Amino acid sequence: MSTPRRVAWPILLVLMSAIADVVMVDQYYQLATETSRFLTLLVGTTITLMTLAISACIRRVDLRNALGSTSLGISIVLWCWLILLPRTPLHLYTTTPVVILFLATAILSTTYICKLLLKQPSTQWLKALTLSSIGFVFSQPLLADLNSKSYQWPARKELSGNLNLVVAPKNGRTATVFLLLDELNGSAAQPFVNELRQLGMEVSVQQLVPIALATSKVVPTMWTGLEFSSARPCSFTAICSGTHVLDFAKVTASRPDVDVVGFYHPYCAMRGLRYCQRPPSVKVLRNPERWICAVTKAFASAQRTSCNTQHHDAWAQFRQSIDQAIWAAPIWQQGGLLYAHVPLPHPPGDSKEDSLSLEYENNLNQAHNLVTKIANRLIEGRFDAVTFVIFSDHPLRRSLWCDNGSYSTRACKSENRNQEKTVPLISATLPFSPGHFEAMQGNEDIFSLTRSSNHVQ
Repeated sequence: MSTPRRVAWPILLVLMSAIADVVMVDQYYQLATETSRFLTLLVGTTITLMTLAISACIRRVDLRNALGSTSLGISIVLWCWLILLPRTPLHLYTTTPVVILFLATAILSTTYICKLLLKQPSTQWLKALTLSSIGFVFSQPLLADLNSKSYQWPARKELSGNLNLVVAPKNGRTATVFLLLDELNGSAAQPFVNELRQLGMEVSVQQLVPIALATSKVVPTMWTGLEFSSARPCSFTAICSGTHVLDFAKVTASRPDVDVVGFYHPYCAMRGLRYCQRPPSVKVLRNPERWICAVTKAFASAQRTSCNTQHHDAWAQFRQSIDQAIWAAPIWQQGGLLYAHVPLPHPPGDSKEDSLSLEYENNLNQAHNLVTKIANRLIEGRFDAVTFVIFSDHPLRRSLWCDNGSYSTRACKSENRNQEKTVPLISATLPFSPGHFEAMQGNEDIFSLTRSSNHVQ
């Protein structure tokens, strides 16, 4: 049997497993986070299949076998690059020419090894390669389902020195809002505190050290209390870190009046929610312009104007959808508990500015307006008791935004600002005092900060 025919099915199955993994991660986040991986997969798959097709049409045995080995080598390197290596934009670490040189060297080396192995009469290694790649990808959802535990959320947990707000009072009409403002710096807390106090609310504030600098790592820890230092999606609804698994489909609301609005994580997979909205974001496969922009971002030093405009417009529309979903929640009429994960002051801004700092400042103003509106609605709702908790997953990741091509590196460096280390925890209440929560140092136990039932009789 010729080399092209021997490697055809292994190549196709390896590529299919890579496609399955990219689609799984994209469906988990639903935020067009996999544009770069989709682009790499598209280009790599096209080259691989073209090489394989050409090899099958060539009569010269040596050249045909060489091309067959090359197509197998490309598919192996492509799979390793997409699945095993960190899933971050390549330009975060090095320049595009260096990446291309690295990939070329890896492909040549792998092709040479494949050529030597294909000369052997045994093809057991081909079967092992195929089964390993398929097993690695498709076993993840199965293992996640087997290892995941069932959780009650918000957890009925009380910390020493803190108030326990999860247990609803027996009498009275109450409203509790947990607002996660994504990438809110600790130093940005004071305007929120001042506004809430001006509205007549009792306010406590504290600076916390985030447990990580990534939403994918922080939120699962808030839900489970477990560490997710190497978090990665392992099914459409689960995220894994070693043996730690959070499957949102196995999370049940601990009370019947829980509303959720959010993005990035599959919150709406949770069971027992009264209301849940996860507004749709831009889909990679449905927006060809994003592919063009991804190529521009990878190979050009400056983004096209149309790409910048499209990127900011998409985020503006996305935030508007989140805002509309918040005001449609039943809490405003019926009371209960609302958790809202909002992409503010998370960059980018609604419109392109000259610097990251300017866009972040504009987003802070939007976040401030949202907090004011929520506080006013809670006050106007005439609830017997109100709790409004404002917190964040992590501060602004200045180095990430400055290095990922979204902003001018020179402009970012000229701002000369250090990475902040803390995030705020703001608790505003009516008509009782929010109490103190000095015992909390990190943001992993945020949901222990709900209103104690003995404040309302």
